[in-house]
Amino acid sequence: MVEEDKSLHIKVIDFNSSMFMEGPHYKLVQSLYYRAPEVTLGLNYDYMIDMWSVGCIIFELHHGSPLFVCKDSAQLISKICNLFGNMPEEMIAAGTQSGLYYTLKNNAYVLKQNEYIVSF
Repeated sequence: MVEEDKSLHIKVIDFNSSMFMEGPHYKLVQSLYYRAPEVTLGLNYDYMIDMWSVGCIIFELHHGSPLFVCKDSAQLISKICNLFGNMPEEMIAAGTQSGLYYTLKNNAYVLKQNEYIVSF
């Protein structure tokens, strides 16, 4: 929620999948369209995943449609990579779920599905 005053304030009003940083981390803590790459790849994550979601929401508020409209996590990763380039190899190598989206060919990680293009 964005407050309507002279300064820009963003208030989080949906705590549906909130958790404590010291507690257990779950695989799916964000809605698909706003899910951070760390969560999708199965990496350790912290509060910065919320900054990713806020960025996606700001885009949607400005453009009138979500940045990453997708039907599943594979399509999400593909769209993120089409927009920003491939994930860093360290992230892919460390992700417990990376094998769902990447294959190793000639010592390089390649997306298994690269058919989705982000359009605005």
